Amino acid sequence: MAFRGFKMQGSVESNGGPIFLGDTKIQAESIHFGSRHDPGKFEAKFEPTGQFQCLRDLYSIDSVDPLAEKLRLEQAADELIESAYHWIFEDRAFQQWLDGGEHRILRITGDPGKGKSIMMIGIIDYLAELLPKSKRCAMTFFFCRATDDRLSTADAVLRGLLHRLLDQKSNEILVKYLQTRHETRGSKIFEGSSARFILQEVLVDILNDQSFDEYYLFVDGLDECSENLKDLLALIKFTTEKAPKLRWMVSSRNYEKIDRFFRTVDHHRAIVLEASQNQVDRGIATYIGKKADFLTERYELAPEQGDKIVKVLSEKAQGTYLYVHLVCKALVESDRWTRAEKILNDIPPGLDAMFGRMAENLVQATSDSEDRRLCCLLLSTVTFALRPLRPSELVAIVNSGTRESEQSLKELVRIITKCGSFLTLEADTSLVSQTVTKSEDTIYFVHQSAKDFLEAQVKLGESIISGSIDSNHQLIAKSCLALLINRLQQNICNLESPEAPPPGLDDIKVSAMIDLEYASCNWASHLKALSIHPFQELTDLVQDFMKERLLYWIEVLTILGKVNYGVTQIQYLLDIYQV
Repeated sequence: MAFRGFKMQGSVESNGGPIFLGDTKIQAESIHFGSRHDPGKFEAKFEPTGQFQCLRDLYSIDSVDPLAEKLRLEQAADELIESAYHWIFEDRAFQQWLDGGEHRILRITGDPGKGKSIMMIGIIDYLAELLPKSKRCAMTFFFCRATDDRLSTADAVLRGLLHRLLDQKSNEILVKYLQTRHETRGSKIFEGSSARFILQEVLVDILNDQSFDEYYLFVDGLDECSENLKDLLALIKFTTEKAPKLRWMVSSRNYEKIDRFFRTVDHHRAIVLEASQNQVDRGIATYIGKKADFLTERYELAPEQGDKIVKVLSEKAQGTYLYVHLVCKALVESDRWTRAEKILNDIPPGLDAMFGRMAENLVQATSDSEDRRLCCLLLSTVTFALRPLRPSELVAIVNSGTRESEQSLKELVRIITKCGSFLTLEADTSLVSQTVTKSEDTIYFVHQSAKDFLEAQVKLGESIISGSIDSNHQLIAKSCLALLINRLQQNICNLESPEAPPPGLDDIKVSAMIDLEYASCNWASHLKALSIHPFQELTDLVQDFMKERLLYWIEVLTILGKVNYGVTQIQYLLDIYQV
């Protein structure tokens, strides 16, 4: 289906492999739409400079720093209790893996909430301190998260592992393997379908470098790699075969596709947390004890009341750290013990039942119908967003850019607090843009299990979120497009020169459009996520956007350094409407 009466005013020129839309062609490498040298042309060119420009090109400015994500997970998990994971160092499978024998892949599996991420963080920290004392080794890690499309693809894992490995000063000697290839073609080596194979070759070359005795690669949450998981699994197998000094450690839920793959892989061992339930239970008991001590002190309880907390949590947790963490969070946030005790007594056992009760409590707590509507709208938008949102982005999307009834950030934080069973505000872990300072916190799910629960309830038609998965994606796409149509304008940052913005662009000017980032980069992605064809009203909105705001949109993407996202959105549009 083509757009009715599609006609584009202005022109966009491109160098090398353009994408065409009607008589318009768009290319991320070089975009022209006006400059001081030619009044009818604006230039935005990206030239690689600096000794380690290859690292900057490898990992784009919106990518998530693996180290920052690790620190975020540590903070979100309260505290790392050594007894929760220290038992694994005595496990035979772990020792065989660590001793450098033939078992060079160690896999940790377990159900949601068993503490796999906490365990991986603890193991990484332990080995980072232990291994350098006896051998020359290099380590890198990545934490997959299905709630964030920047952390849920095989490409993101490969790039993240490489970037974390090469960005450490002690490993600078390894950069040459990437830099040599980068010098021949520049950033183009990271583009297109061949990029994965080039980076895979770079990784193998690095892992065979003689500067280090052993290389350790850690990936948490294989099951949360929702795009091209098979490519990630193939990478693990391929590198293990080609690099004898490599050791992989991975974790995942009990997922049949992953189980089936590892049955075909030699030289690996597995630690199944359900088969080690006694050790897991001892760790959880220690965690519950510390939480009970804290609550006893906070509410000035008698010893027998503290003992009751331990007993109830132990019976209801069903062997999951996450259950204890979330229930205790609710207990701490109560204003007095009588209310906290009621929560403790009333909360049902098991994660799904607990999320169901918390959803009921959310509805009951929002007696005001407008608050209830906003809470549900907030939850639906965050649930089906493709990455964690900043509050300003969420405000803009919810209000579609009209600014007539815009929720203040203070009000939004109040509403998020009511949704606290599912959501939390934490520091952003994306790499800092050269042109935009991202100081705003980001809205995250408390755990992947919370998002899984809400999505499952939507499929069953039993959720506090109204509508189907398709209707929610269409609503977000419609809101994003309405926002962009209402807000985009020529020279949105009021630049003094029509040239491309300098690296030190005033943050105040950029702040005028930073809340447009999610909508600008993802509006067509929500159309792509549909299992049905977009409804006519949405198609008409797409047509209006392309006819009236295309060049202004490209200007915003250029300033944000996200032109590659624009190319992806156009390609999705071509796929959907077959222009």
